[in-house]
Amino acid sequence: MRAVDGVNLAVQKGELAGLVGESGCGKTMTAFSVMRLVPPPGRIVGGEVWLDLGEERTDLTKLSEAEMRKIRGAVISMVFQDPMTYLNPVMKISDQVGENLVLHQGINRNEARKRAIEILENVRMPSAATVARYYPHQLSGGMRQRALIAMAISCNPELLIADEPTTALDVTVQAQVLQLIKTIKQDLGMALMLITHDLGIVADICDRVFVMYAGRIVEEGSVYDIYREPKHPYTVALLKSTLSIDEFKETLVTVEGSVPDLTSPPEGCRFHPRCPFMMDKCRTMEPPSIEAGDGRKVSCWLYA
Repeated sequence: MRAVDGVNLAVQKGELAGLVGESGCGKTMTAFSVMRLVPPPGRIVGGEVWLDLGEERTDLTKLSEAEMRKIRGAVISMVFQDPMTYLNPVMKISDQVGENLVLHQGINRNEARKRAIEILENVRMPSAATVARYYPHQLSGGMRQRALIAMAISCNPELLIADEPTTALDVTVQAQVLQLIKTIKQDLGMALMLITHDLGIVADICDRVFVMYAGRIVEEGSVYDIYREPKHPYTVALLKSTLSIDEFKETLVTVEGSVPDLTSPPEGCRFHPRCPFMMDKCRTMEPPSIEAGDGRKVSCWLYA
């Protein structure tokens, strides 16, 4: 099964890009591919992942595991979906945040613990010096997520990938964490890729959006352009299915049909079984990525 199949996207320095799509479309696996953390038996069988630092351009798929360890946490970091899964239950928060500093900056553990408290303060952790001595189970969900963000930004990475960082949080804490991520991006000037299925979050904080369906990118463009005038039928359907306090809907609009089985995906356009604009060639020919002006791209035969 190709969980991610021919995905092509770019995130620029200082940009906050959103990767959007329904559950199971390959968003998280795209992030794991960039980080070279695809869980076995999964593997990368083709393609390239380019890290461009100006003077140096590197294909991450060609690096050894030892070389990749120098990249992870220092140059590219990731905030995972469930902090309790990725925090070590028997290590204090200060040791977990400071571990990156010891590994990548070569400072001693005592200095790393002091620096960890400063980083926790930077992510607006309440009572940071006290929390630094706590274990993960002593923290609330929002505090654990802040600890994970602190770990991710400890070495000022060039790219931060945030995989559904607010999924398990209540609405008020969600807003705080999202504002924190936005502020960190602005302060550190890093590139940030936010993975989510929440179109409201994307509209609120992202500059650019990539819409993913069944392992492929079907549309990309600025958030303003895509929300104002979506082009791909899947994007149109997604936006129509959202609810808003500004507009009353008598009937909830849904996307007809179901997501294809990626062990045997449909030929041609993968969205064609659910598409109201399907043409004969949609059944047999995969649509190319078509330039739609203003940096927009759409993979749909309607625009060929």
